[in-house]
Amino acid sequence: MTTEPPTTTEPPTTTEPPTTTEPPTTTEPPTTTPSTPKPVEPKDPDDSDGFDSWGYDEYGYDRWGYDRWGYDRWGYDRWGYDKHGYDRDGYDGRGYTLQGCARSGPDRPDANQLACELHRARPSTGSAGI
Repeated sequence: MTTEPPTTTEPPTTTEPPTTTEPPTTTEPPTTTPSTPKPVEPKDPDDSDGFDSWGYDEYGYDRWGYDRWGYDRWGYDRWGYDKHGYDRDGYDGRGYTLQGCARSGPDRPDANQLACELHRARPSTGSAGI
């Protein structure tokens, strides 16, 4: 009986190491330009209270109700006279109306007597006849 010597198996042949693939190339993120600073808003000419830097509202009246020329909404100045020099009751600085009627005392000689009587008979301004 002859025995054959055991056959040795050849060592496994090593295969080449796996080739590594290059990582995918990534594109660079788009560069954003820095945002320009927001332009400064011009200051509102009307402050929060509704008056401009000179103290007048959008209709041209100041905080006390007078316009740039010193007259209120009804046409009278701070002392109560209109642009023709008559007060709210119709008398000028000397106490006479346009028709010559006196506030107190005698009327002017050239006064319209009928107009004076009608002026004295009307109710005072603002009372509405009550």
